[in-house]
Amino acid sequence: MWKIYYADVTPFCDLQLFTEKLKLIDAVRQKKVLSCKNESDKMRSLGAGLLLKQAQREAGLLTCDGKTLKKPSQTGPYGKTIYDDVLDFNLSHSGDFAAAVVADCKVGIDVEEQKSRFSSENGTRHMEQVMKRAFSEDEIGYVSAPEDDMEKKDRFIYIWTRKEAYAKAYGKGLAMDFKSIDTLQEKGFYSIRLREGCWLSAYSVGQQEQLPELVEEEICMMN
Repeated sequence: MWKIYYADVTPFCDLQLFTEKLKLIDAVRQKKVLSCKNESDKMRSLGAGLLLKQAQREAGLLTCDGKTLKKPSQTGPYGKTIYDDVLDFNLSHSGDFAAAVVADCKVGIDVEEQKSRFSSENGTRHMEQVMKRAFSEDEIGYVSAPEDDMEKKDRFIYIWTRKEAYAKAYGKGLAMDFKSIDTLQEKGFYSIRLREGCWLSAYSVGQQEQLPELVEEEICMMN
């Protein structure tokens, strides 16, 4: 099985709600949230923490009141939490969204909003540099095909989130040889456009023929 959770974190603009929900996550995650440099990052980090808690609770790793039933066995070299013989988890956040994925095999997730990295002229140059370094010929052709620049950026984000999800599934992060992975051919991906210019992609190593369960969470309702 594999399951994807995602949520719009913009309700956390309400300081009272932010403070209320911050109390629901563990002390380690609270510290991580509060260490973020700006308010937007804090909102996204808190959203990811709440989604992780929800996923762990539904997987039987936490009690309803947040007590740990099973602790992670280790942390991978690039920061990925590992539970031996249980489930694999991964988190991501960008723009207005946070996301989490859980599976009974290696899994990774990435969410990216166009406005967050690639909307400016510098962003366009960065996009072109990334494609030369990290995209296969087929992927470059797919991104370059439309005449409309916005469509090109949308396709770029679609491919990039799939690359990131693949790398995170194997716990290698940016150390992965991205160019060697053709996400248009490789099985095991699931992608969804959350809104214009925003893609969420997940990759599962062991559930390549099964679609994930997709859950949109309401931040205000999470506990």
